[in-house]
Amino acid sequence: AGPTAAPSPAPPTTAALARAYAPSTARCVIRASDGLGGTVLIRLQNIACTANLGNPVDLKEVALRCRNTEYNPKRFRAVIMRLREPKTTALIFASGKMVVTGAKSTHNAALAAKKFAYVVGRVMNGIAAAAVPDNAAPAASDATAGTSAPPAPRPEPPPPQHNVIDFKVQNIVGTADLGYPIRLEGLVCAHASFASYEPELFPGLIYRLHKPRVVFLVFVSGKVVITGAKTERDVSTALTKLHPVLVEFRKTGAPAFPEGVACPQGGDAADAAAKAAVEEVTRRVADAAAAGRQSRSIVPGRSTRKMANV
Repeated sequence: AGPTAAPSPAPPTTAALARAYAPSTARCVIRASDGLGGTVLIRLQNIACTANLGNPVDLKEVALRCRNTEYNPKRFRAVIMRLREPKTTALIFASGKMVVTGAKSTHNAALAAKKFAYVVGRVMNGIAAAAVPDNAAPAASDATAGTSAPPAPRPEPPPPQHNVIDFKVQNIVGTADLGYPIRLEGLVCAHASFASYEPELFPGLIYRLHKPRVVFLVFVSGKVVITGAKTERDVSTALTKLHPVLVEFRKTGAPAFPEGVACPQGGDAADAAAKAAVEEVTRRVADAAAAGRQSRSIVPGRSTRKMANV
């Protein structure tokens, strides 16, 4: 007997297709290592991706036939289409290029791109079907004058083109809360080649990692915004690398001596000495303010004389 052919794979079931094409909340929150034995939760806020439908798109017809769309070519030469599940927004251009934003995970971003492409494909397929003319019945000859020939069948329109090609994630934005305040001034001084901090322009510190190429926005409250990543792994890896650096500049309750100044005492005694010095300065400032108020003399003027007469 000859070799038996390998059995063909079974087609996916309806339940499997429903799970594959259903929005999922998985991977919306990433658990990353903090580099010190603990974990930090990163919540994904937005994923921007691009795709190509492969065919030109009639934007006017798409805007007229689809719901939840906006199209104003005088302001922006693209159709703005929105989905409810997953909650995303797409910018569809006449060339077939598409930009999808608003997804909370890469799975939902890819699913939204497929749904947008399917809707556009149905519209374009309807336009192609309407453009196909009906075949006219052939003229009857003398021999077949008494018989009626059946009309030729109408050609089937092409299937809807809803294939997504060149799907690529361009940017992932996530947020994390470290749970402690950070000394941004000390961080920018120690890492001047990677960090920039201009509190007059923006309240956050901008920290740029080279590998992976990710940008952090670090705030004094301990909140961190992560942007520029291409994959979810880059988001967690970048925070794992930066977290030990942020821990070094964690704010403490008691003021510390500046670098380069030797403290004669150490431990709790140093903290007590620093606290006493701050209290002494505060007391002197208060005494000076009180003495200034007592020594201020009031020169009688027109207003005081009027009040005396009254």
